[in-house]
Amino acid sequence: MMGAPLAHAQEQEQAPGTQVQTPEAKPQPAGQKADDGVQQVKVVATRASQQSSIDRKKNAATAIDSIVAEDVGSLPDRNVGEAISRIAGIALDRGDFGEGVTVSVRGNGPDLTRVELDGQAVQSAGGSDMAGGGDGRAVEFRQLSADLIKSVDVVKGSTADMTEGSLGGGIQIKTRTGLDFKKPFASLRMAGSQNSLNKKWQPDANLILANKYMKGRLGLLLNASTTTLDNEGHKTEVSGGGNNGWQGYYRLFDFDNSPEKTFSYQPGTVNTADATSTTPLLRSALAGGGFFNSATPLEMVTRSAGAGSKDECRAIFAPISAAQLNQIASTARTAAQTQRTNELNTCLNQWNDYSPSGPRYVVRREIDRRKNLDLRADFKVTDELTVYSKGSYNKRHNDINTLAYSLGNFSVQNGATNV
Repeated sequence: MMGAPLAHAQEQEQAPGTQVQTPEAKPQPAGQKADDGVQQVKVVATRASQQSSIDRKKNAATAIDSIVAEDVGSLPDRNVGEAISRIAGIALDRGDFGEGVTVSVRGNGPDLTRVELDGQAVQSAGGSDMAGGGDGRAVEFRQLSADLIKSVDVVKGSTADMTEGSLGGGIQIKTRTGLDFKKPFASLRMAGSQNSLNKKWQPDANLILANKYMKGRLGLLLNASTTTLDNEGHKTEVSGGGNNGWQGYYRLFDFDNSPEKTFSYQPGTVNTADATSTTPLLRSALAGGGFFNSATPLEMVTRSAGAGSKDECRAIFAPISAAQLNQIASTARTAAQTQRTNELNTCLNQWNDYSPSGPRYVVRREIDRRKNLDLRADFKVTDELTVYSKGSYNKRHNDINTLAYSLGNFSVQNGATNV
């Protein structure tokens, strides 16, 4: 139970012989209005764009979130991806230098998100990684400038009139047209960016021209932008093998040729509940039918643990004989021999000594040049019908330079040992 103290009204009595003085109102000069001292206050905000975003969400047939730019260039973000990341349920994947690259909708990857620009599907030439090949479906948003964005709708559901391919969600981007402006419009934006490491300034410029002709029925728009980024990043990491994932201590060589093992396999640690532990790693087809099975992971570990010397390893995992090779299909012989060699190396690895992988200092430099040009013409045939034609030119040139300073390492090339 909650309560509040009672408020008591108090009346202050006037002491004898005192008078209460009330300020007299000064007479107002003749002809002067009472509100001459009030100044006009004009409040400018983005209520219209917020209301438009709310109306889109309320009237949509499925779950949708929207961003509406009230004025040209009013989005405070460098590209569309960073603007979309402000919506709930959107995760932004940033690149090596912090700029937004791809987005994920509702936890689904960028490959499952369909992106449309003015009703047309957007496909990046390099996928989500410009330097890693172009076989992905993800869209890299760094090539889409936010200067001329009119609205962005993130559709988290699906409707019958949507194009398939948006399992994670659909992103519908609409740009401004020449008919959106009530009078001739010109905008020039000049900016620059600096990397805190190399201290180099690079330009960022955008030009927008728009006008209407033929009594407002024809709208023309030009959007041109150029951006140069000079990025640089430094990091330290543990060297050791590039793509093989070796880091820290690993075993490459037997330096002392000691008869004692450096370590011994423990068959009891193999998870036999996993069916792959008792399944042959390779099944080679025989010429007369059937298969020549290699050792299973459990068999490989058990036999290797029982070997007391390197010679016993060579006896346990002896090379495949000529008679056995003749029984194996010719197309499977090389794979069978390679697998037997791997089994032998697994056993011999118990005598290899630990080799430390030293740290290395990596400097990554990137010069990213982007140029965009959009030309659009809209013709209003009737109040209900408008046709448009649009041409776009986008060019991106990216130079990446990676330097690695290492204390040294071990490498194996064609069976020869290099230290």
